Amino acid sequence: MACFFLSAEAEREYLEGEEPELTEFSSEYHEGQTLSDAEVVRRRREAERPVRGEEGFWYNLKRNMAAIWWALGRKEIYCVVIYFLVDGFTNPSFGDYSYFFLMNIIGVSKFMFAMITLIGSICSVIGVLLYEAFLKETEVRTVLAWNVALAVLAAWLNYCFAMRWNLEVGISDYFFIIFTDVVFGAITTAFGTLPLMALFAKITPRRIEGTIFAFLTGTSNLDAGVLQPMVGTFIATQIVDIDKSDDSMREKYPTL
Repeated sequence: MACFFLSAEAEREYLEGEEPELTEFSSEYHEGQTLSDAEVVRRRREAERPVRGEEGFWYNLKRNMAAIWWALGRKEIYCVVIYFLVDGFTNPSFGDYSYFFLMNIIGVSKFMFAMITLIGSICSVIGVLLYEAFLKETEVRTVLAWNVALAVLAAWLNYCFAMRWNLEVGISDYFFIIFTDVVFGAITTAFGTLPLMALFAKITPRRIEGTIFAFLTGTSNLDAGVLQPMVGTFIATQIVDIDKSDDSMREKYPTL
């Protein structure tokens, strides 16, 4: 936003009396474009620049808004936005109910819960290392497909834990919680978060990188932080009819 309010003098690229040097080199060549073609394009763009002293707020605003509108019309951007919206309404989150289940039914202390959260943060670092070592050259859609398959496995393990099947096979609650948190904490970072961030960086147009990247990450946060919990709360309260009492958690939590 600060760039909108720069004075015309502050936005000048050259000092008074200094003429811009035009060469055959350009930072914007396209595939199959020769250096001479790039020089012609650059000269045309220089000719289209406003007269010195006429730059400023309105020029920057119109140019940036036009670039943003053009970017939002690109298929790779609006399809990502549609994906997040669909994911938000079809992939509910029951984080609050899981917290009460751990605290009231399993009997996890607040200190232990904090330690589990700390372990999850450490696992995120491990996920970064995994992505850097094995996945950064892999196509994003392939990594996200693996992430969906692993999410199905994680959901099944959560169901096993809610049904207390881990105790039937001799696995303690703490071991099961920490193991799944370690494994799937790293997996979520390596197969879910970082590939999306890499995708955002690849599809963001130049000159408006900050705006579009912030828009995409904001849409991602809307998905994970607003839509998924909202849908999860609606399902829990209106369909499953669960509340946060111990008896209700014990009987109906596995349904979630």
